[in-house]
Amino acid sequence: MNNTGAKGAINQASGSVKKATGEALESIGKATGSAKIAAEGAKLDVKGTAQKTVGKVQSAIGDVKDKLNSEA
Repeated sequence: MNNTGAKGAINQASGSVKKATGEALESIGKATGSAKIAAEGAKLDVKGTAQKTVGKVQSAIGDVKDKLNSEA
C-alpha cells in the first residue's frame, strides 16, 4: 500500500468514528430536546460521511498507483 492508500484508510476510519459520534449526539439531542446538540450531531454525521468518501477515493487512487507501479 502506498502513501495515498494509507491516507485513504485513515480517512475512512476517522470518518466512521466522526459519523458514529454525530449519530449518537443527534440521538441524544433529540431525546433530551436539545436542538443545539442534535444539530451538532447532524453536522458531525455529514462531515464523517464526507471524510469516509474522501478516504474511499484516496484508497482507489492508491490502488491504481500500485497497479501502475507493478506493471512498470
